Amino acid sequence: MLRDFSLYLGFSLWRLLPTLALLTPVYAAGRIVFAACLRRRGMATSVAREALLVLLAAYSLLVLSKTIDLYALRLDTLTNDISLVPFRQIRTILGTNRLSYILLNLAGNTLLFAPQGLMLPLLWKGFRSPWRVILVCLLGSIFIETMQLFCMRTTDIDDVMMNALGGAIGYALWAIGRRVLPALSSFFLPRPRKQR
Repeated sequence: MLRDFSLYLGFSLWRLLPTLALLTPVYAAGRIVFAACLRRRGMATSVAREALLVLLAAYSLLVLSKTIDLYALRLDTLTNDISLVPFRQIRTILGTNRLSYILLNLAGNTLLFAPQGLMLPLLWKGFRSPWRVILVCLLGSIFIETMQLFCMRTTDIDDVMMNALGGAIGYALWAIGRRVLPALSSFFLPRPRKQR
C-alpha cells in the first residue's frame, strides 16, 4: 500500500510540473513585492518563513490538482452526483469493511486540510483564532466541492465537514506546539529589520 501511495504521489507531482513552471515566476515576483513592502515598513522576512510559505503554496496547489481535474472541467455540464445529506457517505464508506478504502477516504479527507490548519497560524497572527482557520478551510473545501460539480466528480457535504475537521486538527497541533515550544509562536512571523 505504501508503494502504491508513493507511485501515486510521484505521478501527482509529475503532472504538476507544467503548472509549477508557470506559477513559480508569478509567486517569486509576488514575494519580492511583498518583501519590498515589508522593508518599507521596517520589517523583514526570514528564510524559514519563506520556506514555509513555499511549502504552503506547493501543498495547496497539490491539493487543488488532486481534487479538481482541470482536464475534465466543463462549464456547460454539471454532475448529478451530489450528496447534501450529512454522514451518508461516511456511513457508506464505513459499511465497506475495507480498511484501506476507509483510511484513504475518511482519514485522507480529514487530514487533507490539516497542514493548512497548522501553517496558517504559524505564518500570520490573524489566523491565531481557531474559528478563522476553520472558516478558511471550510471555504477552501466548499470551493473545491463546487468546482467538482463541473468536473463530473462527486460533490459531498461529508467531504466539507471532514476537511473543516482537518483544519481544526491542524490548528490544535499548532496550539499544542505553541505551548510546548513558546518560541514557535513568533519563529515564522516577520521581524523588525536590523539597522546597519
